[in-house]
Amino acid sequence: MSRRRPAKGASCDRSRGHQSASPFVRTIHKQPLGPSLPSLEILYTNDPQAISEWLEEHVWKDTSSLSCLGLDTESKPCFTRQAAMQSKGPDVLQLSRATGKCLVIHLSKMMHKQLWKQMIEAKSLEDMHREERLKGFVQIQKVLQDRSIAKAGIGLMGDATELYENHAIDMICRMELTVIEEIERQALSESNHETRDNKSLEQNGDTKDENARPRNLKGIAEYYVPGLILPKKKKLQMSNWAHNLTDEQVAYAASDAFAAAIVVDRVTSSQSSSDSSNSSNRGNISSHEHTMEGLVEHVLKDEKSLAAVLQERQRKKGKRRKKNQERNHHVPKSKHPQSKDRKRNGGKRAASGQKRGNNRPRKRARAVP
Repeated sequence: MSRRRPAKGASCDRSRGHQSASPFVRTIHKQPLGPSLPSLEILYTNDPQAISEWLEEHVWKDTSSLSCLGLDTESKPCFTRQAAMQSKGPDVLQLSRATGKCLVIHLSKMMHKQLWKQMIEAKSLEDMHREERLKGFVQIQKVLQDRSIAKAGIGLMGDATELYENHAIDMICRMELTVIEEIERQALSESNHETRDNKSLEQNGDTKDENARPRNLKGIAEYYVPGLILPKKKKLQMSNWAHNLTDEQVAYAASDAFAAAIVVDRVTSSQSSSDSSNSSNRGNISSHEHTMEGLVEHVLKDEKSLAAVLQERQRKKGKRRKKNQERNHHVPKSKHPQSKDRKRNGGKRAASGQKRGNNRPRKRARAVP
């Protein structure tokens, strides 16, 4: 059967195996995820001009020295190892402010991806900024590389690695939400050791089993933001994110980014009120550690560049491959099946009339008269 050719005038993205869509912009409204939370106003697009305008209005106009964006990505699910190795995800990038303003960018539908990669590899920064067609990629790169804008989420190292490898987009100031939990647990343990006993902690509800504490986005968001309900539907999670998204998919994707942003906002904003009420029920946590400045300082202190992380990963991968090859093509003498017998027999093979591993001769069966 002959392959069907794309329609006249339609551009085909060979790397993804489907047609590249023309620029589109869609606005979607979603009800609040809980009481006292803002409704979500979501902009779903692949248009560079719309991306630039949204970032200008909701990011660059922020006059504060430090700010935070909730970040998450979505990729087309892979059900085989070969498909996972050939994956060019993520397909969708979500950014959100704690005010409910969300931007959902369909990366796999953006035009001129190959031109962007070529200019990044050639390091032609001046031409890249002058190129009007790459305006969207330049703005995304500018936001993700800004050290004064924290990117909050769960599993950001994997998202950042895929963005760097498949879309040539670097990310700096990656704030894992589990860092907030680690800072809090450390502060609570110190305060328990110095000034408080176990009984008072149990009465205030501060002691919890480490295994019982939430580690995923849904658990952390619902723990730090009372009343928030983050729906997680497996059907949407495993849906095809490479094709044009439905309103339900867009709302699902934006909700994850908003949940990360609202967690950081509640943690940092509650610090001022907890100072006046003697640190509330969170323990004697340092006021600096739970401010935006303290969190960003903690993140940047130990953060490694993606290039260094990938280089180290490749080095370990090559070391494991070399080790596996040596194991498959060479059997060590100590593990040779006959080495134990040779040691017992003084380095000689067992005689034909002897049992392996034993110097005594075998008993011959008596002939039946």
